[in-house]
Amino acid sequence: MKTRKRHAALFDALARLKYVPDTQMAKGLLDLTEAIEFEFRLADERMEAAGYPELHAQREWHARMLGALHRAVPSATSGNVRDIRHMVAMLPYWLYDHFSTIETVLPVNHPACPARVWH
Repeated sequence: MKTRKRHAALFDALARLKYVPDTQMAKGLLDLTEAIEFEFRLADERMEAAGYPELHAQREWHARMLGALHRAVPSATSGNVRDIRHMVAMLPYWLYDHFSTIETVLPVNHPACPARVWH
């Protein structure tokens, strides 16, 4: 699946997660976390292939984001979903900004970036 379609599917999943019952939040959050991990892995590979000088900083950002998501799953499992729902509501903004940054550093014509992320 091309990058644009994967990202669209990810944002669709985020939109749906806002409306799942509390009892399904942990499972939905875990699935979402796995999808984001996959996207971040691909982004890391693309930036590494392109020789992006800020790769280390981007990997740190990925680790912080994924760490927060992994810490949120047990909280959702125990029924504390209020803060989790707030985090899920903010994720599209953070991810859009992040994916847009990747597009900026890996333009469409770069061999490490076969498809534009947005537009």
